[in-house]
Amino acid sequence: MAEQERRHYQLASKEDLEMAFETALTRVLSNEELTKKFWARGYAELITHAEGNASKWIGRRILTAMIIAITTAGLVWLVKTGSIK
Repeated sequence: MAEQERRHYQLASKEDLEMAFETALTRVLSNEELTKKFWARGYAELITHAEGNASKWIGRRILTAMIIAITTAGLVWLVKTGSIK
């Protein structure tokens, strides 16, 4: 980087940086195609995440119900056979 460019960056004030950021953000948000792509990708990521977590949640509930049922059946069998009084 040239010395002149380095001095320019060092002299940039907070207001200059805020203005540059605001201008860049406004330019990006005014690009309709880019904005649509951004939201479409975000929506796709959200759906993928939600579907994955929902199936994991259902799977955990089914596994928990099966463990409880097997444990209950085992306890009932032990009581009926007289192992537990």
